Amino acid sequence: LECMVMMRSEQITPNIFVYSTLISCCARRKDAEGAIGFFNEMLGLGIEPNEVVYSAMVDALCKTGDMEEAVRWLQRMKQANIPPGAVAYSAMISGFAKRREPESAAKWFEAMLEADVHATTIAFNSVIASCAAVGDSTGAKEWLLRMDIDNVQPDVITFNSLIQSYANREEPEKAAACLEAIAARSLEPNLITYNSIVGAYARAGDPDSVAKVLDKMSEVSLQPNHITWTAMITACGNACPQRPAAAERVLQEMINQGIKPNRVTLTALARAVGWRRRN
Repeated sequence: LECMVMMRSEQITPNIFVYSTLISCCARRKDAEGAIGFFNEMLGLGIEPNEVVYSAMVDALCKTGDMEEAVRWLQRMKQANIPPGAVAYSAMISGFAKRREPESAAKWFEAMLEADVHATTIAFNSVIASCAAVGDSTGAKEWLLRMDIDNVQPDVITFNSLIQSYANREEPEKAAACLEAIAARSLEPNLITYNSIVGAYARAGDPDSVAKVLDKMSEVSLQPNHITWTAMITACGNACPQRPAAAERVLQEMINQGIKPNRVTLTALARAVGWRRRN
């Protein structure tokens, strides 16, 4: 945006590349109003928008969650005889996924295929994430199987969403089993992967299984963060019977590792050991 100010001060007329970059920047900042302003300014200079510009406009609106307006811009793109591509459709799918509307995300996925646009891993991941958000583990698994049928390679993000779908349904064993599927595809689980599994076991009140997952983390040299430690304490609090002494040991180890407990951690601790002892 600073370069635009400089260009104006030097009375240099921006070209379509500059405007597409500025609109994309607004999209990343979730500034739909700014994106529309640059779009209208570009039109005022007689510069015709191209696929990149329209896609960035759709993306900006999707990122703000204004999907109704995003749909109108996609239609406007078509009316300008510019066929939407993978970027625009992926933005639509992702936008509805973030609104926890898996049916709408799936609808736009199918629309993308009908437009003869190749489905990408990113597009599949968005639909799977939308299923995970509402705890539809069956739907998430079916979309993963469809990836295999369509010869689209899943990545660790794909499996993280599948794991989260199991976690949201309180099915920790199925979530943990995904580690084997990840390894079978020569993918590397990351901290999000393990934290999702740890969180699933924590909600189930199974600190022993949490400890086993932590051992696997150690084997791949992944260090727990505050989310991991908090989940460990939560597991102690949800166990039956509760394990207050274990929760206190976890807290002390967390501090020893240089990680400061936050409010969520202390709330979990209070549940495990009681408010008086926590204080």
